[in-house]
Amino acid sequence: MKRHSNGIDPLYVIFEKHLYDYPYDSTDDFIFAVVREYMDYMRQENLILPDSSKDQITDVLTEEVREMLLKKIYGCLSIKDYVKEITPRKEEERIQARERYSILKKLA
Repeated sequence: MKRHSNGIDPLYVIFEKHLYDYPYDSTDDFIFAVVREYMDYMRQENLILPDSSKDQITDVLTEEVREMLLKKIYGCLSIKDYVKEITPRKEEERIQARERYSILKKLA
């Protein structure tokens, strides 16, 4: 995945934004939203995605986001449980995630 010169990983930034602003009914909806936004981001960055490879790229991204999610919420039964357990550390992470997301949007 492409990183900006300032070290921002767009997929992870988008992932965090969706995680901390979790309005989804299911994990699959969450993953779909992250992948869709990342694909839109790549189009905005004028990255060429051949039509013949879009399904394969989507599948790879879906698995990557699923793995990121499992690692992030390890120890919680669901994303909702993870988000409910807002500790001061998690609140700081949420604030930082939103700041990184706004930086990413400005760069696009």
